[in-house]
Amino acid sequence: MTDPDRCSSPVDLAGIEAWLDLPSLASLDRWSSQAEWVGLDVRNLRSIGDASPQLITAPAYRATVVVDREGDHLPDTSRLPGHVFLTAKPDPPYGWVCPAGGIGRALDRIRFAVQESPLTAAMLCEVLSTTANLPLSHALTVESLAYSVLLSGPEHAKWLRDHPDRGSTSSAPEPVVASRHGPNLVITLNRPERRNAVDAMIRDSLCDVLDLARVDRSVRRVWLIGRGPCFSSGGDLAEFGSATDPALAHLVRMTRSAGWRIAELGNAVTAAVQGPCVGAGVELPAFAHSVLASPDATFRLPELSMGLIPGAGGTVSITRRIGAERLRYLALSGDAIDADTALAWGLIDHIIPAASIADAADTLSFIPLAREGL
Repeated sequence: MTDPDRCSSPVDLAGIEAWLDLPSLASLDRWSSQAEWVGLDVRNLRSIGDASPQLITAPAYRATVVVDREGDHLPDTSRLPGHVFLTAKPDPPYGWVCPAGGIGRALDRIRFAVQESPLTAAMLCEVLSTTANLPLSHALTVESLAYSVLLSGPEHAKWLRDHPDRGSTSSAPEPVVASRHGPNLVITLNRPERRNAVDAMIRDSLCDVLDLARVDRSVRRVWLIGRGPCFSSGGDLAEFGSATDPALAHLVRMTRSAGWRIAELGNAVTAAVQGPCVGAGVELPAFAHSVLASPDATFRLPELSMGLIPGAGGTVSITRRIGAERLRYLALSGDAIDADTALAWGLIDHIIPAASIADAADTLSFIPLAREGL
């Protein structure tokens, strides 16, 4: 976020003020007034008209939602100013979202999220814009830096105060189990009593096993699964607030990134997920070459309500599967999508019988699927 007083070239402040719809640019240097300079615009698709996309752009610090209530021909979202695109048309084209609960409910949820966490919403839009064309490792660095800033920000601090009871930090004796079956390496998140919540022990153990897979040339296929009815409920809430040094937290995220390691393994990795997949439980599988899901799988990104953005690589992995527009929808609304929607969007690649995943940790019944082209 640029300080107007430090710009190297002259800036028409009056023009920027009108563009951002602000009462005064003076609030830009007062964090106590952040709610005044980040907001929500809702634009009807028909009101945009045929204006040149070069002449219309979404304001940098306003979450702009474009709404189509008629459900007829939808233009390419790249030609429209906006961050989120809602339509009444079922099975809409790339970038558009037909909310399961209706457009009105989706708008209410997005509006509430932006009002409650304006800095975080602005940071999300800025990160996605900045990382759009960056190499994966550079994009992950941008996400991690932004996440570290938000960790020490007022909106996350408020969430911590409002949620003092976040459970214990105890972990399973063996939080990640690795087993070898010929050329297959099966990595199992093994903390079902905590819904496979990702704590520091799971993160570090997962990174260690993935490092072994990267150097062992006899490993041809890596399977990532979770024991129990839930693949992963995301980051362990009990550890939130424990990082007191944002710079150190950034370095830890970059050097102990399971998502980067999964991506480095390329087409060798298949993730098989079931039940509620939340936060990191969506972000990490999205790095895999192939994602299998049970029919009961759901996918949700709740981080914005905590004053954070996805921090396990999701602004990169999910965006490169479904696009920035739909990632913004998931993050700003906090809505969950089902397996059918995830398949249509490209967040997952196949839906397979629930038993194939539920029994996988014990029977490895899913491994033959590799011979069927999955």
